[in-house]
Amino acid sequence: MNESTLAQLAELLDDAAFGEVLDELEDVEEPGALWPRVEALFGLEDWDELEEVLDEAMEDGDPPTGRAAVMLGFTALNRGELTAATAGFDEALALHPADPDALRGRAGVLRMNGDDPSHAESVLRSALAALPHLDSDQNTPRAAHTRALVRRDLGMLALEDADYALAEQHWQAAADAAPEDGEHLLNLARLYAHLDRPDDAAEFAARAAEATPLLVEAYALQAQALAGLRRFDEAIEIGRAGVAVDPEEPFSVAGVAHCQLLSGDFEGALRTCDAAIELDPTLPDAYQIKATALASLQREDEFRQDDAAFLQMEPMLPGFLDGGLFGSGPSLDDVLEQVAQMSPDDLRMAAEHALQSGLLPEAMRPMVESMMGQLPQLLQQLPSLLGGEAPLTEVPPVPSSPVLQGDELRKSLRVIDGGKDSDG
Repeated sequence: MNESTLAQLAELLDDAAFGEVLDELEDVEEPGALWPRVEALFGLEDWDELEEVLDEAMEDGDPPTGRAAVMLGFTALNRGELTAATAGFDEALALHPADPDALRGRAGVLRMNGDDPSHAESVLRSALAALPHLDSDQNTPRAAHTRALVRRDLGMLALEDADYALAEQHWQAAADAAPEDGEHLLNLARLYAHLDRPDDAAEFAARAAEATPLLVEAYALQAQALAGLRRFDEAIEIGRAGVAVDPEEPFSVAGVAHCQLLSGDFEGALRTCDAAIELDPTLPDAYQIKATALASLQREDEFRQDDAAFLQMEPMLPGFLDGGLFGSGPSLDDVLEQVAQMSPDDLRMAAEHALQSGLLPEAMRPMVESMMGQLPQLLQQLPSLLGGEAPLTEVPPVPSSPVLQGDELRKSLRVIDGGKDSDG
């Protein structure tokens, strides 16, 4: 490749325009294209693709000093080979003791090895200190990109320590450092969803999708947050926009079905669930949403036609089949004994929780609110009204959101390292 092209690629890399570099090199087979391609893949954290081209790039000629060791360290870390990863990062740090990428990787090894989190935190603090100051002329977009990754990893450590305020602080700093990368905004949206802050979750998921339009999860998370705010038409529209980005992603399709279910459109939820199941016959959420829709429609025969598939995909469902959804259910005495132990306020809170979580469809809200208004009279009349043993029909709980929560939230965040505190 000529010097002019290489200089242009180097400028794009400094600007953290990694996708543009890959576009420029898409049909280029010249040896000189390999290392810019490697650097772009590294910037995008596409470890699998990076591993495929790394060996070829190293055979092409001498890599920038220490960079090959960093690359090898991260690809080994991605495979869970901690000894090889440590060797790569240590080699790079021996050449450049303040290499921020090598320090990030070293912190990742400590974290995956189960070391005291404070050790990884200390290494990540060193990585932050090694980066140019925010007001420095050397604070290029690429340096800002690296700063954002360090901040992201620090936020992950805070999350693992359940320090949500600190995680928010780090992830906001990451988003400020690299506003063009929707992943950092999406991390904040995930956190707000986990903290039951649907307004903030919807806002940051929307910003993530705007920054990175191909970020499918951002649409799904925004849709679920809007559904939680009972803005169902908007939720379904946003969910469908995410499906349009990647029509082959079953998770997004199931998310639309969930919004339809919460809105009371049970027939629509069934059709959308069938589409999700066609894409992925092993998607448990789709089966559980479908089961809830069929139960809400009292279509027992159809439920039982599919019960083998339901039971295979969702282990919770045998309980619903045997004694809940369409079975004999708990005895009235058992139910009344539980109700008798609850105050009217507790019952109202339980009803509201059932509506918000999807345990009861949103379409039932007027009826439930009417019943809650007459609760004292109903509690007095219930035994005589029902008059003995009767089946209690339950609707199986729908996942509160196809968006990951709790421990799954932690697993879903694309991070390798961690840490604490802030620097600017």
